[in-house]
This record gives sequence, C-alpha cells and structure tokens, in this order.
Amino acid sequence: MNKTKIVVSDMHLGAGHIDEGNVLEDFECDEEFAGLIYDSIAESQANHIEMELILNGDIFEFWQVPALEHPDLFDPLMQYGSQYYLSTTREASRKRMALMVHGHPLVFEALAAFLQPSGPRRTMIFIKGNHDVQLHWPDVHQVLREALNAFGERADCLSFEARYIAREGIYVEHGNQYTEQMNRLDNFENPIDPKNPDRLTMTPGGRISIHVLSRLERAHPWMDSVKPMTAMIWYLFRFDFLLSVRILTLLLRHVPHLFWLALPMNRGQDQTIREIEELQRELGDGRSLAAACKNPSYCRAFYARVRRSMEPLSVPDFDEAMEEIEDTDDFLVAQGLAETHRQHARLVEVGRYKAGQENACVVLFGHTHEPVVQVLDNEILYINTGSWMWHLDMSQKPAETWRKLIRYGERYAAQWRLTYARIDYTEDGVPLATLRELPQTPIEPLDWRERLLDWVRDHLHLPEALRS
Repeated sequence: MNKTKIVVSDMHLGAGHIDEGNVLEDFECDEEFAGLIYDSIAESQANHIEMELILNGDIFEFWQVPALEHPDLFDPLMQYGSQYYLSTTREASRKRMALMVHGHPLVFEALAAFLQPSGPRRTMIFIKGNHDVQLHWPDVHQVLREALNAFGERADCLSFEARYIAREGIYVEHGNQYTEQMNRLDNFENPIDPKNPDRLTMTPGGRISIHVLSRLERAHPWMDSVKPMTAMIWYLFRFDFLLSVRILTLLLRHVPHLFWLALPMNRGQDQTIREIEELQRELGDGRSLAAACKNPSYCRAFYARVRRSMEPLSVPDFDEAMEEIEDTDDFLVAQGLAETHRQHARLVEVGRYKAGQENACVVLFGHTHEPVVQVLDNEILYINTGSWMWHLDMSQKPAETWRKLIRYGERYAAQWRLTYARIDYTEDGVPLATLRELPQTPIEPLDWRERLLDWVRDHLHLPEALRS
C-alpha cells in the first residue's frame, strides 16, 4: 500500500515571539518542523505516496496564550493577568488560536502546503490533548481552516477527532486520560461544562499551570516541560530544597479542588485534606524546615507526609515501577524515578488493552514527553512520540542530569529531541512503524570555570544563598 502516516505530539505552540522575550513560549523549532513537513511533501510528490499527518494532542499551548482582541496587540514582555488565560469560552479560545497562528507563520505555511486533495492525496487530522482541549470548539476549527486554506476541494483534507483514531491497524490517542488525575476530564470527548454550556471544563492541571507554573517558568524556563510534575518536586527536594518548598506550597493550595470536584468526600479524603493543611503550615518557613530535615527520623516522617499529600496529583501506583528503582541508594531521586516509571507503566498497560480492544498492531501515545519504542505481547508495538519541547535523557544518570539542569538551566533547556513516528504499510496492509528523530546540536561540555564552581558547591559548606 503506497501510503504513509506521520504522527507528532506535544509541540506546545504558544503565542510565538520567543526572540522578543516571550518567556512562556515553549516551541522554538519552527524551521525544523517546517523542514520535516516540506521533506514529507517532496517525498510524497516524487514517489506518489498518499500521506496523513496526525497531530496527536498538545500541539497548541492554550494555557500560556492570552485571549486578546487582535494578535497585533500581543506584547511579548507583558505579564498578563490570569484572567487572560482562564476563560474557556468559544470566543476566548478563538482569540488564542488566532494568536498562535499569528506567532508561528512558518509552521502554518508548511501545514497549508501539506494539504492536497489528489495526485497524491495528503490529509491532516488533529486529536485533542489536555493542553488544547479547546480544539473541541468549531470556532477554533474555523481559525485553523482559514490558516490552512482548508476550503472547497481541500475541506475534507482537514479533520478533527474528539479523542482517538483506531483504524488501519493503528491506535492513536494523546494519553492524558490514563495518567495523572489532575490532567483528566470526566467527559473528554465532550468537555462542555455542565453548569455553563458556554464554556469548557478545564482540567485541574490547567489551573495549576496558569496559577503556579507560568509564574515560576519566567525564572526557570525548563520547569513546564517536566513530566510528571510530581517527579520534579522530588528531584528539587534533592538539589534545590527551598525552590521545592516554594512550588509545593503553591501546588498544595489546589489539591483540595480535586476532591471537591468529586463530592461527596469520603473519610479518607477528608483526612488527606487535613494532612495537607498541616503540611502547608509546616512549609511556611522553608529554611527552618531545611534545618529540621537534617534529623533523619524527622526527615523520613516529613517526606512520607509529602508523598501522601501529592497522591491526588500522582499517577496510580504500579509495582513494576518500584522494582526498577529499588537498587538506588538515593531516596529522593528514587521517588522522582518512581513517578516517571509509573507514568510509563500506566500507558504501556493501557496500550496492551487498547491493542486488543481495537485489533491494532501499533499503539501510539504522547503526553509524557518521553520518546519510547517497546515491543509488547503478541508483537504489538508501543510508541510514545515524545515532545518537541526541550528534553534531557534522564535514563542513565538522573541525579547528575538534574543537578546540571538546575544549575545550568539555560544551557540544558535549549536541547531538543525532535521525535515523530512514521508508519508505512506492506502490500498486505500491515503497518510498519518506526520512531524517528531529527538531528540536534549536542550540549557543549562544561568549561573549567563551571567545573570548578560545581566542585565548590558540592564540597564547601556554604550558606544556601552563596551556593545558588
């Protein structure tokens, strides 16, 4: 079968203008993505290959784009209030989508060129993710159709899927509905707010991102890309205690909201909220807390309470996740690894189920930002397409990698793994999937000055202010 599918996820396009100071823009690879699209077009034309581009969720970053009356009004240096980001009405969503189109002209020019009704046919389909659930609105579809000139004979080359694709031997879904509770919706296919049909229900993770992470990202640009967020908390407790306390303090304010959404609460949930309130009081004085944590018995009890308080934000537990990390002797790094492994294990388990349910040979998810290829039972291929945001490989030396990221954030947050999946078909219609990656520039090694600073921070007993 002379056809090919390209699957990309988690691009997180924002308002653009990153070179003008928009620190909330996470997508910097406009030229690289446009190059991939134009190369695909050239191959399609030269070999007469029908192509389908599947954009699998979180392509757009609605949580960090303000709703303005016109894109020309956007000021990259302006710190807009939360009211510019929280509304999920069709009109506010349309304004955000228009601003994203305006901010990434190279991307949308390439996507418009990709669409072709015949000779050979090239189509495109958008699947919602938790960051771009606003793709539910027809008004947002209209903005995209205008940007891609998807009218007339080109109209049916562009389509929108509520949640997943299951056909031609593949299953494709973003994956947020199976991991952290804070990134799920009760009705993802039709996320209309039952109390107000003029707006959408926003995931609790969306509110947390707008109220917490967007504020912190201005000083720590890498912060919004770490998945899951709970893993970041544990790593920061290991390498930047005071920053971890600050984030956790902000984060715990939103945890009771997860329980209130599922009223009535049971006795266990009520107890958890009381423990969270007690922990919040304790987090009030970070320096005293850091000193108290030098006592081993207090430290163990403190981190046990942190773990219980973060359970509503975490991925459901999996025994195999803990088995993979039990040989480490660093408790805090182990907790961060456990959160990451649970997220991966959860999606693999769901992938097995979906493959059987939909009779699929290949299952593709996104959401985790971690590119993965894994052969499951019965030769089913599981692929996570990763992300086009910054990426660091945490698999080999996570402690060392996190230490460098926190100390040299600007250097390490400028690295990407530009991954995507390609699916070709045999003459019998069997899908053959591969995970591919565009070339990237390697990180330059630390020079002697940076290595000397590393040694000083690690070996001299300096006050926290001087260490940072």
